[in-house]
Amino acid sequence: MSRSGAQKVGRARRREATAYHEAGHAVAAWKLGYRPISASIIGADESVGEVRHENPYGNHAGYDGSELGRLRIERAIIIRLAGPIAQKLYRPTSWRRWQGGADYAVAADLALLVWGSGEIASAFLKWLDLRAKAFIEQNWPVVERVANALLKRGAVNEDEIAILMK
Repeated sequence: MSRSGAQKVGRARRREATAYHEAGHAVAAWKLGYRPISASIIGADESVGEVRHENPYGNHAGYDGSELGRLRIERAIIIRLAGPIAQKLYRPTSWRRWQGGADYAVAADLALLVWGSGEIASAFLKWLDLRAKAFIEQNWPVVERVANALLKRGAVNEDEIAILMK
């Protein structure tokens, strides 16, 4: 294969990995009650994709220690972890730690916000990582539908996502 051919294959594989990553976020957000407004694999700023949805945890400073507040943060963490998990399930070799760095950093910050202890927050994060993995595995056909739509169109809006979720 020529160098330009290998570069094209590399770009196509990165695009596919991004589609599954963003599809994971979109499916998790939808299924957890935070309907995405849009999902895209068209690069903007420094990211190569994004999902826009209502913020499940609101303002970090607004966390009041309540059970409802903790549940919102759990959902936010699962949504954050679902993207990298979907990408890894799609193709484990596509994963690079830096790709989900922001996802993991926000998830860790939120876990610390709730528990305030590194050890407890780490256990909480591991538990939510396992829940997010099971969640993505259970919803894999939907993740594939959203990823395929992103690969075909580059972006999908709220109405298109609603159709893909059914």
